Amino acid sequence: MDADEFCLVLTPTLGAALRAVEAIRERFALIDDGPRRDLATVVGELVEASVKRRPRKPITVSVLVNGDAIRGEVSDQGDLSPFEIPLDRAA
Repeated sequence: MDADEFCLVLTPTLGAALRAVEAIRERFALIDDGPRRDLATVVGELVEASVKRRPRKPITVSVLVNGDAIRGEVSDQGDLSPFEIPLDRAA
């Protein structure tokens, strides 16, 4: 799989986590179900945590997929939450 980048900017509202999860599922539809589900879960939880901190600025989700892992971060212009999800190559 070639490197694949994704960036999403969200308004910090109660529906932001759901919008992020839906965008991840759609954008990364070609990734195996397990890693895609893990990615959607991690991003949704981090966005939800950010919304609960009540930031006054947008929340940014950045994702980079390469051959061995999905790496990214969720930032609310004050806190940065990085994550990494391994891609299972034994398929």
